[in-house]
Amino acid sequence: MKKLLTFVFLFIIGIQFSFGQTYLGLKAGGNVANMKFVNGLLKVSNTENENKMGYQVGIIAQEQMSNKVYVRSELFYSLKGYKLDDEQGTTVDFHYINLPVLIGYKLSSDFSAFLGPQLGYLAAVYSKDENRERSDNLRNVYNEYDLGIGVGVSYILTPRISVDLRYNYGLTNILVTNFIDSSGNKEVSELLKNNRSLEISFNYFFRPKR
Repeated sequence: MKKLLTFVFLFIIGIQFSFGQTYLGLKAGGNVANMKFVNGLLKVSNTENENKMGYQVGIIAQEQMSNKVYVRSELFYSLKGYKLDDEQGTTVDFHYINLPVLIGYKLSSDFSAFLGPQLGYLAAVYSKDENRERSDNLRNVYNEYDLGIGVGVSYILTPRISVDLRYNYGLTNILVTNFIDSSGNKEVSELLKNNRSLEISFNYFFRPKR
Protein backbone atom coordinates (compact mmCIF):
# COMPACT_ATOMS: atom_id res chain seq x y z
CA MET A 1 0.00 0.00 0.00
CA LYS A 2 2.85 2.39 0.83
CA LYS A 3 4.33 1.92 -2.64
CA LEU A 4 0.98 2.55 -4.28
CA LEU A 5 0.65 5.76 -2.28
CA THR A 6 4.13 6.75 -3.47
CA PHE A 7 2.92 6.36 -7.07
CA VAL A 8 -0.05 8.59 -6.34
CA PHE A 9 2.22 11.15 -4.66
CA LEU A 10 4.54 11.27 -7.68
CA PHE A 11 1.55 11.73 -9.95
CA ILE A 12 0.30 14.68 -7.88
CA ILE A 13 3.77 16.23 -7.77
CA GLY A 14 3.92 16.00 -11.55
CA ILE A 15 0.75 18.09 -11.73
CA GLN A 16 1.98 20.65 -9.21
CA PHE A 17 5.18 21.32 -11.17
CA SER A 18 3.30 22.15 -14.35
CA PHE A 19 3.50 25.72 -15.57
CA GLY A 20 1.01 25.51 -18.40
CA GLN A 21 -2.71 24.82 -18.67
CA THR A 22 -3.75 21.53 -17.04
CA TYR A 23 -6.41 19.16 -18.35
CA LEU A 24 -7.56 16.29 -16.12
CA GLY A 25 -9.35 13.22 -17.39
CA LEU A 26 -9.95 9.47 -17.43
CA LYS A 27 -8.65 6.75 -19.74
CA ALA A 28 -9.73 3.20 -20.54
CA GLY A 29 -8.83 0.70 -23.23
CA GLY A 30 -7.28 -2.61 -24.16
CA ASN A 31 -3.88 -4.07 -24.92
CA VAL A 32 -2.14 -7.01 -26.52
CA ALA A 33 0.77 -8.08 -24.30
CA ASN A 34 3.63 -10.57 -24.22
CA MET A 35 7.07 -11.11 -22.67
CA LYS A 36 10.38 -12.49 -23.91
CA PHE A 37 11.61 -15.83 -22.61
CA VAL A 38 15.39 -16.32 -22.66
CA ASN A 39 17.94 -19.09 -22.09
CA GLY A 40 15.70 -21.73 -23.63
CA LEU A 41 13.24 -21.72 -20.73
CA LEU A 42 10.37 -22.99 -22.90
CA LYS A 43 12.35 -25.17 -25.31
CA VAL A 44 12.68 -27.89 -22.67
CA SER A 45 8.93 -28.48 -22.73
CA ASN A 46 8.60 -27.71 -26.47
CA THR A 47 6.24 -24.85 -25.61
CA GLU A 48 5.81 -21.38 -27.11
CA ASN A 49 4.49 -18.23 -25.50
CA GLU A 50 1.73 -16.25 -27.18
CA ASN A 51 0.14 -12.81 -26.97
CA LYS A 52 -2.71 -12.28 -24.52
CA MET A 53 -5.42 -9.66 -24.35
CA GLY A 54 -5.61 -7.26 -21.42
CA TYR A 55 -7.12 -3.95 -20.42
CA GLN A 56 -6.28 -0.69 -18.65
CA VAL A 57 -8.08 2.07 -16.77
CA GLY A 58 -6.81 5.18 -15.00
CA ILE A 59 -6.48 8.94 -14.75
CA ILE A 60 -4.65 11.57 -16.83
CA ALA A 61 -3.17 15.00 -16.20
CA GLN A 62 -2.03 16.80 -19.34
CA GLU A 63 -0.14 20.08 -19.15
CA GLN A 64 -0.12 22.30 -22.23
CA MET A 65 3.36 23.88 -22.27
CA SER A 66 2.95 25.72 -25.57
CA ASN A 67 0.81 25.62 -28.69
CA LYS A 68 2.76 22.56 -29.86
CA VAL A 69 4.21 20.84 -26.78
CA TYR A 70 2.47 19.12 -23.86
CA VAL A 71 3.47 16.87 -20.96
CA ARG A 72 1.12 14.12 -19.85
CA SER A 73 1.27 12.20 -16.55
CA GLU A 74 -0.87 9.12 -16.13
CA LEU A 75 -1.66 6.76 -13.28
CA PHE A 76 -3.43 3.61 -14.42
CA TYR A 77 -3.99 -0.08 -13.75
CA SER A 78 -3.24 -2.54 -16.54
CA LEU A 79 -3.55 -6.29 -17.03
CA LYS A 80 -0.63 -7.77 -19.00
CA GLY A 81 1.10 -11.15 -19.23
CA TYR A 82 1.29 -14.02 -21.71
CA LYS A 83 -0.27 -17.32 -22.77
CA LEU A 84 1.37 -20.71 -23.31
CA ASP A 85 0.40 -23.17 -26.03
CA ASP A 86 0.69 -26.09 -23.61
CA GLU A 87 -1.86 -28.82 -22.93
CA GLN A 88 -3.25 -26.97 -19.92
CA GLY A 89 -3.91 -23.74 -21.83
CA THR A 90 -1.93 -21.77 -19.24
CA THR A 91 -2.40 -18.00 -18.99
CA VAL A 92 -0.26 -15.84 -16.69
CA ASP A 93 -1.77 -12.48 -15.68
CA PHE A 94 0.45 -9.63 -14.49
CA HIS A 95 -1.39 -6.82 -12.70
CA TYR A 96 0.51 -3.53 -12.88
CA ILE A 97 0.04 0.00 -11.54
CA ASN A 98 1.75 2.25 -14.12
CA LEU A 99 3.08 5.79 -14.01
CA PRO A 100 4.20 7.11 -17.42
CA VAL A 101 5.40 10.66 -18.08
CA LEU A 102 5.04 11.50 -21.77
CA ILE A 103 6.20 14.46 -23.83
CA GLY A 104 3.92 15.16 -26.79
CA TYR A 105 4.23 17.28 -29.89
CA LYS A 106 1.26 18.39 -31.99
CA LEU A 107 1.75 17.54 -35.66
CA SER A 108 -1.55 19.17 -36.58
CA SER A 109 -4.57 20.61 -34.78
CA ASP A 110 -5.95 17.09 -34.04
CA PHE A 111 -2.96 14.76 -34.34
CA SER A 112 0.10 14.44 -32.08
CA ALA A 113 2.95 12.06 -31.26
CA PHE A 114 4.41 11.34 -27.82
CA LEU A 115 7.31 9.58 -26.14
CA GLY A 116 8.42 8.97 -22.56
CA PRO A 117 9.38 6.61 -19.74
CA GLN A 118 6.98 4.44 -17.79
CA LEU A 119 7.46 2.97 -14.31
CA GLY A 120 5.32 -0.02 -13.42
CA TYR A 121 4.69 -1.52 -9.98
CA LEU A 122 3.74 -5.20 -9.96
CA ALA A 123 0.67 -5.60 -7.73
CA ALA A 124 -0.11 -9.28 -8.38
CA VAL A 125 0.63 -12.28 -10.62
CA TYR A 126 -1.72 -15.21 -11.15
CA SER A 127 -1.57 -18.21 -13.47
CA LYS A 128 -4.63 -20.14 -14.53
CA ASP A 129 -5.45 -23.04 -16.83
CA GLU A 130 -8.23 -23.60 -19.34
CA ASN A 131 -10.54 -24.65 -16.48
CA ARG A 132 -10.06 -21.16 -14.98
CA GLU A 133 -8.40 -22.59 -11.85
CA ARG A 134 -6.24 -19.79 -10.47
CA SER A 135 -2.98 -20.05 -8.55
CA ASP A 136 -1.99 -18.17 -5.42
CA ASN A 137 -0.39 -14.74 -5.85
CA LEU A 138 3.08 -15.31 -7.38
CA ARG A 139 4.22 -11.68 -7.18
CA ASN A 140 7.18 -12.35 -4.85
CA VAL A 141 8.85 -14.50 -7.53
CA TYR A 142 9.07 -11.63 -10.02
CA ASN A 143 10.73 -8.23 -10.20
CA GLU A 144 8.64 -5.71 -8.32
CA TYR A 145 9.26 -2.87 -10.76
CA ASP A 146 9.18 -2.60 -14.53
CA LEU A 147 10.83 0.35 -16.30
CA GLY A 148 9.90 0.87 -19.92
CA ILE A 149 9.61 3.31 -22.80
CA GLY A 150 6.31 4.27 -24.41
CA VAL A 151 5.83 5.76 -27.86
CA GLY A 152 2.61 6.50 -29.65
CA VAL A 153 0.18 8.82 -31.35
CA SER A 154 -2.98 10.58 -30.24
CA TYR A 155 -5.96 11.83 -32.23
CA ILE A 156 -8.57 14.29 -30.93
CA LEU A 157 -12.10 13.10 -31.76
CA THR A 158 -13.94 15.91 -29.96
CA PRO A 159 -12.78 18.74 -27.66
CA ARG A 160 -13.20 16.33 -24.71
CA ILE A 161 -12.41 12.91 -26.23
CA SER A 162 -9.23 11.57 -27.82
CA VAL A 163 -7.89 8.14 -28.76
CA ASP A 164 -4.31 6.91 -28.26
CA LEU A 165 -2.36 4.13 -29.94
CA ARG A 166 0.80 3.27 -27.99
CA TYR A 167 3.60 0.70 -27.91
CA ASN A 168 5.33 0.11 -24.59
CA TYR A 169 8.65 -1.76 -24.40
CA GLY A 170 9.95 -2.89 -21.01
CA LEU A 171 13.66 -2.64 -20.27
CA THR A 172 13.62 -4.66 -17.05
CA ASN A 173 14.32 -8.32 -16.31
CA ILE A 174 11.00 -9.68 -15.08
CA LEU A 175 12.32 -12.97 -13.71
CA VAL A 176 15.89 -14.00 -12.83
CA THR A 177 17.29 -17.00 -10.99
CA ASN A 178 20.49 -17.63 -9.05
CA PHE A 179 22.38 -20.92 -9.39
CA ILE A 180 25.77 -22.43 -8.59
CA ASP A 181 27.85 -23.61 -11.57
CA SER A 182 30.13 -26.65 -11.66
CA SER A 183 33.03 -24.57 -10.27
CA GLY A 184 31.00 -23.44 -7.28
CA ASN A 185 30.52 -19.90 -8.55
CA LYS A 186 27.21 -18.11 -8.11
CA GLU A 187 25.61 -17.17 -11.43
CA VAL A 188 22.59 -15.07 -12.31
CA SER A 189 20.46 -16.15 -15.24
CA GLU A 190 17.77 -14.12 -17.00
CA LEU A 191 14.59 -16.10 -17.65
CA LEU A 192 11.92 -13.53 -18.52
CA LYS A 193 12.27 -9.92 -19.66
CA ASN A 194 10.99 -7.18 -21.96
CA ASN A 195 7.39 -6.63 -20.94
CA ARG A 196 5.81 -5.57 -24.26
CA SER A 197 2.34 -4.32 -25.09
CA LEU A 198 0.45 -2.65 -27.90
CA GLU A 199 -2.23 -0.45 -26.35
CA ILE A 200 -5.27 1.48 -27.49
CA SER A 201 -7.18 3.76 -25.13
CA PHE A 202 -9.94 6.35 -25.19
CA ASN A 203 -9.43 9.46 -23.08
CA TYR A 204 -12.11 11.72 -21.65
CA PHE A 205 -11.12 15.17 -20.38
CA PHE A 206 -13.33 16.93 -17.83
CA ARG A 207 -13.13 20.23 -19.71
CA PRO A 208 -12.67 20.78 -23.44
CA LYS A 209 -9.24 21.42 -24.88
CA ARG A 210 -8.67 24.75 -26.56
